[in-house]
Amino acid sequence: DKNFSSKPPRAWVKINAGQTGFFRVNYSPEEWARFLQPIASQDLPAADRLGLENDAFALCRAGLIPATQFLSLARAFVGETAYPIWGDLSANLRLLDNLLCHEDFLPSFRLFARKLLTPVAQRVGWIGAGAESHLDVLLRSTVIGTLGFFSDVDVLASAQARFSAYLEDSSSLSPDLRSIVYSLAAQSGDASTHQALRSLASQTSLQEERVRLHLALGRFLQGDLLQQTLSLSLSPEVRSQDTISLISSVAGTAHGLPLAWQF
Repeated sequence: DKNFSSKPPRAWVKINAGQTGFFRVNYSPEEWARFLQPIASQDLPAADRLGLENDAFALCRAGLIPATQFLSLARAFVGETAYPIWGDLSANLRLLDNLLCHEDFLPSFRLFARKLLTPVAQRVGWIGAGAESHLDVLLRSTVIGTLGFFSDVDVLASAQARFSAYLEDSSSLSPDLRSIVYSLAAQSGDASTHQALRSLASQTSLQEERVRLHLALGRFLQGDLLQQTLSLSLSPEVRSQDTISLISSVAGTAHGLPLAWQF
């Protein structure tokens, strides 16, 4: 601290600028708080914004800072536009969701996540305008998919409608969106949705597409449908090297985890 004693009291100092070093950096609560404004205003470069978010979550997982410290920092990213940051932050929020799945305050956490994700999801929308970079495409699928994961009613309804339209006309759905539409349709779907996904998987000649469809079968909320997915993992319809991925897709949700372990 004595090295930075000449800094004004409200100034912030980011250690490991540009994230060039392979180490984590922890700060006092007061210093973490000073990063909120430069993150929100994006005065910090994207690499440093990502580094702070990633460090905070790693420190949180290690028990070195409270989860509330990470969530306070995460709130500052509500206006974020960079895909690499949303890719990491979305994954971390999902991990927290699985960790908190049996807590009474889970609905509050999911509401927090939806409020954080909604502005960027509305900004990118389901359909791009004009020429887009591959990072724009990835940003769209990431934030919409994560918002649906946190049970956003509008996103789930839109995904279900797009899946129904796809069943009538396969050209109606962009290949970039198929994976999240399959998964979100399953999340809010029923036995007919399960059968439709399974039929599509058996009909496609593309193994990559078959894997996407099979992985979506792990997103259903109904226990009996997840049991069918688990049984499918050992059937001739699934390549032996893909069995573990299908089982893992079921285990990736709080309600599917005990079923996968039992299986």
